[in-house]
Amino acid sequence: CRSWRVHEFSDVNFSPANAAHTHVTCVLMSTPYSEAGLQMSAHAVSGHVDIVVHGLSTTEVHADTTFDLSVVGAVMPSQSARHINQQRLKLVHHSGTCADALPATLSGIQCSADTICHPGPATGNAGSATWSGMHVLSTGTVQMLKACYCAGPCVEAHHWVELPQTLTVLPGSHTHTFSTVATAAITRDTSFNLVVSRPAFADPSPPQYWKVKLVPATGVCTDAASAGLTLDDAATTTTDTATWGVAVAADADMERYLVCFCSTESVEETHEGTDVAPWTSSETVAGVAAAEGWTGCVFRPLTDGTQQYITVTPREADVAVPQGFFLHRSFTARVDADVGLVATGSRLADLRERSKLRVVDGDCAPHPTAVAGFSFQSKADLSDEGKITYALRVADTVAAKRYTLCVCPVLSTEGATALCETEANPSAAYSSTLGTLTVSAQISAPRDWYFTPGEAQSLEIQGTALSLTSDRVMVIPCSGSCGVAAPAPALAAPAHDGTAAVFNDFFPENGVVDQLPALPPVDAQFSTTRDTFCSGNLPAADLPAETAAHLCSAKCAGGCTGPTCFCDGYFAGFESDTALCLPRSECQLACDQLVGCGSFDMHQDLPRCHLNAAGPCEETVMDTSYDLVIKAAPTTRRLNQVATTGDLLRFSPIRFSSSGTFKVCFCDSTLGACQNIADYSAEVGEVHVTGVSCALQHPRLTNTHCYQQVNGGLSCWGGSAPVFNPA
Repeated sequence: CRSWRVHEFSDVNFSPANAAHTHVTCVLMSTPYSEAGLQMSAHAVSGHVDIVVHGLSTTEVHADTTFDLSVVGAVMPSQSARHINQQRLKLVHHSGTCADALPATLSGIQCSADTICHPGPATGNAGSATWSGMHVLSTGTVQMLKACYCAGPCVEAHHWVELPQTLTVLPGSHTHTFSTVATAAITRDTSFNLVVSRPAFADPSPPQYWKVKLVPATGVCTDAASAGLTLDDAATTTTDTATWGVAVAADADMERYLVCFCSTESVEETHEGTDVAPWTSSETVAGVAAAEGWTGCVFRPLTDGTQQYITVTPREADVAVPQGFFLHRSFTARVDADVGLVATGSRLADLRERSKLRVVDGDCAPHPTAVAGFSFQSKADLSDEGKITYALRVADTVAAKRYTLCVCPVLSTEGATALCETEANPSAAYSSTLGTLTVSAQISAPRDWYFTPGEAQSLEIQGTALSLTSDRVMVIPCSGSCGVAAPAPALAAPAHDGTAAVFNDFFPENGVVDQLPALPPVDAQFSTTRDTFCSGNLPAADLPAETAAHLCSAKCAGGCTGPTCFCDGYFAGFESDTALCLPRSECQLACDQLVGCGSFDMHQDLPRCHLNAAGPCEETVMDTSYDLVIKAAPTTRRLNQVATTGDLLRFSPIRFSSSGTFKVCFCDSTLGACQNIADYSAEVGEVHVTGVSCALQHPRLTNTHCYQQVNGGLSCWGGSAPVFNPA
């Protein structure tokens, strides 16, 4: 059945009682449903059947042979090659579920996750889908596998259905299996025994002629044997077993290995002109052993009954993190200041007292000459083996420039004084470059900024004798080092190409040039509320003389002639003593020039208005004859907050496309021109892009001073008092 039709109709069947009779006819059809040629009917409905899976094309295969496996059914996906290829097949142990892993003996199907497998079928149509190249390794026993099918897409467990039959995998002609004998886990620099066995009378080949090789699991048995696992030249044999000693080299790859086996049952060449296996000739065993160089032996993988790999597992020493410092980083200090310099690495607890730092003007070398003016003292943090914090004091006599920070990492138990400060360790002392130390006379202590994602904000850099025309900043990922790492991809403004080019031309704001927009037109300073009247009109006594001259009661009551009268707005007989007979433009100008005026009531049709006092109206009433025109706050040119000075550089706009923590790197132009990433070597703080509301909950703000920057974002610093607060 591929489609169906139901026809329902009623008639009276010539009944004199006019009683209706309903007739229903159901038709099952073998032709597929098609919309072509359909006819509309109020009495009929038709359709097709959904996918129907009957089962497997075969329920029995042999191990160690390549076979095809088909899923048969009806109305299976076949509309296009894409629909055919989205189908999936999976085999699991017969007692498991479709969410289980594939058996280790199966090849031809792979799953990257329990419910995501490939490949699709090699061929398919509406009645079947066929997977080719299937192979199951023999375990010496019958294997029972459950088949699971998915019509696609195949992502979740509920996309798969179990097929009704079980696939029986009969033992193949190759019945050999392997096992390992080891006193402990198989690791580097150990040995174990590899045993290949067979059931009695399974094949006639003598075990002394069996061959094995171990191949990385990423390869196949035709590949060369791994050099890291060495087998004995000759095996120790019994009637049905052969045992090889295997030595694992100290540098062997820690991975899985295929056990590839070859018995002379698979030899296809002739021996001494006969078509028989070597051991059947009249030669002695020793003579046959000397003639083992045949080329027809075909290697194939073995299993141990459950899986086909030997695994070399890591030792504790193989996974231990090497002890030492992370080198070639960047550090920042200020002339005549103290700084906490944090050196990072692994397993540093033993190095806190045994390692020393030295600042040099040049490259690190055994016992280089130290630059005067730097003093270090380590501050042990026993809770963290990944860092050592040094209290670095930079004297006021130190010149601002980029220096090299060298480390003497004493890994022995001898004291650092004996090996670092003397010539006792000439080959290693201070020969490792911890990183670059940028000493600046300009920048202030490091600080933190807190930004909101997606909003344009600014970085306010504080210091001494900063240069508007030459100093620059760059933002890099938090994991990077200033002067080494490229700009952060999450930095959306200024837009950059991953180089220093954009930042070289990213000037700080100039208070005179950047922050003085042209004055807006007068109308832009006022907003209008329709059909509203404010009762707080300014009395005539509070109006300047030039404005009071336009009071309707004074100007129009006795008659007025000329272009400035505007007496159309005069209400004779019931005139108010606060009304001005002026058009809107003149009323707006009068309010703009009067400090005590906050709004005015403007007649919608006549040249008539009332000035109101500054501040909220005492009472507003609805009046369809008047509009309330409110004066906006005056534009203030805040040069003291906006202007860039020698103590403050404001870089804006800065905008991040996503949340995260980033480092701010500064290019001190007194140390050289800002041209390359290496020139941005001074770290001046971190930007935390989380939103200000989240930032207020940050633990680092507990003992921190912060201020709101003019262009948005918080600027925060530790200590008891700020350098200064420009806001």
